[in-house]
Amino acid sequence: MDVAFAGYASWLIVALAKGDDSLRASQHVGHADIISCVESRTILLLTTATLWGGTENQVFHQARHLSERGFQVTVGTLADGDGTLPRELSANPEITTFSLHTTKRTPWRVMDLAIRLGEERPSLIIAYLFHPYLVARILGRLFRRIPVISSFRSGGQGKWRCFLDRLTMPLTDFFVVPSEDSARFAREELKVPEKKLRVIPIGVDAEWLRSP
Repeated sequence: MDVAFAGYASWLIVALAKGDDSLRASQHVGHADIISCVESRTILLLTTATLWGGTENQVFHQARHLSERGFQVTVGTLADGDGTLPRELSANPEITTFSLHTTKRTPWRVMDLAIRLGEERPSLIIAYLFHPYLVARILGRLFRRIPVISSFRSGGQGKWRCFLDRLTMPLTDFFVVPSEDSARFAREELKVPEKKLRVIPIGVDAEWLRSP
């Protein structure tokens, strides 16, 4: 089994399968929402997908892993990128992929996500990186009431992004960071509440899933 998937995939599976108390305690994810997640088992993974890199690799492995565990997985990208991510996932026909085809000249195409969310109604959105999770919070959580997990992949960011992050922080259910340094930045600069913050290193032993 691949072990290079994002660490919070394991935590997520355990949380949804067992109705983890910390997940139920979130002010944005109530008991009824968790039951809905478990029953429908549909998850959207959203990322940028420009060129193949660490984030795309994590999304690839997480999508496969969640699919193997019985979840209905869709992987969406804001841009087309080099096409590597959907091409690699094509070997798994049970995983659906799509692109919003956004470019610097056509940023409004991101609004197509609202239509897709209305039609497909995933139970949960896991969004990687700033632009995807900002879009997921607004179009997914604010307008569709779909729970969102934001995955922060760096140790810092500029003031404007920090402002937007803080402004939309109430619209994310969990804020996942890969290290204690990132967690410190999230607490001090982004004002992430402790109940939402999760430090989950990238790449975990799959045995952790069997012994939560």
